[in-house]
Amino acid sequence: MSVEAYMRNILNGQRPNNYEIMAEEAAKSFSKMDMREISLRTGIEPDNGAFRLVFLGREYSVSSVDGSVICSSGEPADFGVRMILYDLLGYCRKDARPSGEYTQVQNLASVLSATKYAGQGMHERQAKQFDGKDEQIRRACEAMGGTPLGKGDVSYCIPLYRDLSFMFSFWNSDDEFPAS
Repeated sequence: MSVEAYMRNILNGQRPNNYEIMAEEAAKSFSKMDMREISLRTGIEPDNGAFRLVFLGREYSVSSVDGSVICSSGEPADFGVRMILYDLLGYCRKDARPSGEYTQVQNLASVLSATKYAGQGMHERQAKQFDGKDEQIRRACEAMGGTPLGKGDVSYCIPLYRDLSFMFSFWNSDDEFPAS
């Protein structure tokens, strides 16, 4: 957290929100990057001072002036989306391409250093919350532009960014196995 952001919150009588402060700092860092280099690496030309792209089925505009990220609805993007878009635009390698192979998230060495959280599998808590909610899961996957895959109880291929997608497969619990 920057001292400037911390003091601004204190002066405004607000309790510091570390996520917003972090996103604000990331926006400032992004706006100082070489936009021509970003354009060359990503193949995205800024349009009226903003990079426009689709992420998880939604259109976003990332300002090259102040780093703000706006959804197509005109609302500011949430913290997670902003941080991912800064990474995609600002730090991806020019030659980065999907391999065409699917793997479990915990198998990606650069994503996690361990596959367990507090004695549970990485997605065990979420699996319990999804159990028996097939129709809600289907609606959520389809809202993100997903196409059914026909595996498990619910399975979709969901476009993430350009030609990068992820596969979501879910199995409800039964008398022998927990939800996964």
